[in-house]
Amino acid sequence: MKTEIRFRAEWEPQTAILLTWPHGDSDWAGTLDRISATYLEMRRAISRHQSLIILAHDSCLQEQLVSLPGGSPHIRIVPQPTNDTWIRDYGPLCVETEQHLTHLDFRFDAWGGKYDARLDDMVCRALDARGLFDCGMQHIPVVLEGGAVETDGCGTLLATRGSVICERRNPGMDQSRIEEQLSRLLGITHFLWLDCDGLHGDDTDGHIDTIVRFADAETLLYATCSPQHPDYEQLRELERQVLTLRRPNGEPYRAIPLPCPGLHRDTDGRILPASYANFLITNRQVLQPVYLQENDAEVIQIMQQVFPGREIVAIDSRALIEQNGSIHCATMQTACPLARS
Repeated sequence: MKTEIRFRAEWEPQTAILLTWPHGDSDWAGTLDRISATYLEMRRAISRHQSLIILAHDSCLQEQLVSLPGGSPHIRIVPQPTNDTWIRDYGPLCVETEQHLTHLDFRFDAWGGKYDARLDDMVCRALDARGLFDCGMQHIPVVLEGGAVETDGCGTLLATRGSVICERRNPGMDQSRIEEQLSRLLGITHFLWLDCDGLHGDDTDGHIDTIVRFADAETLLYATCSPQHPDYEQLRELERQVLTLRRPNGEPYRAIPLPCPGLHRDTDGRILPASYANFLITNRQVLQPVYLQENDAEVIQIMQQVFPGREIVAIDSRALIEQNGSIHCATMQTACPLARS
């Protein structure tokens, strides 16, 4: 008999959020004070209501994190060397099979070999060896980043072709083979593919979590921008595609546009991938990236309407986008039970 597998939606009950703290051996070396302040805000918000597991690059950073004020019994600091902080893309994916929860560890190659990812690719195996979770872990010889896939928890997968069906990531695997693998491993029965290269400054080849998100099984939130923004034409085409998507029953989604987060550049003039879509859903909150723009208030109002049972927590994410990610990229949720420390 075939085992039923289900890739869980983000809004389902969670046991913990994983976070990798910025460190001096990463690209954050020149802005550690600013980015650490952002991580402190995320730490404070998440640990108010649920367990937070923080990966510390070395023992020195571990000691610093343990001694931070405002500690919580919900916080656990784990020593773990990493290349970078984007644990959404190298952390474990949680699936449910025959009423059991397990983790899947897909390979991570830094978005098609763009950067060194040797330490990040070993994180899941290290956490498994440490016995951090009271569940199994399956190691998958396929490259797939968590930020590249969205699900409704009911067998639907939403993704861009360019960040999943990618010769640099998985040579020789076409769309048919990728769908076969994701059906088997994640229980996907309904594929929604978009064609979008991503925002200016995005180095993931168009991760879905920066442009279109599920809010529930019937609702999609999608990024837009003003006509003056360099992403305008691409996001107009994205909107056209989103409005053609259909649920498994053939009905259209309730598609809600998110306002423009403004045009942001670094000190060299490079456009940064600011996105209101890169939010994190936790058990009782939504951590919403904001960028000190007039539209911040509008997006908070939208999120309060879309997630009426959750507190919307605004996090200034201007420091995060300097390294091309935001809140969702920096976090990973799991429903697997924690082992006793």
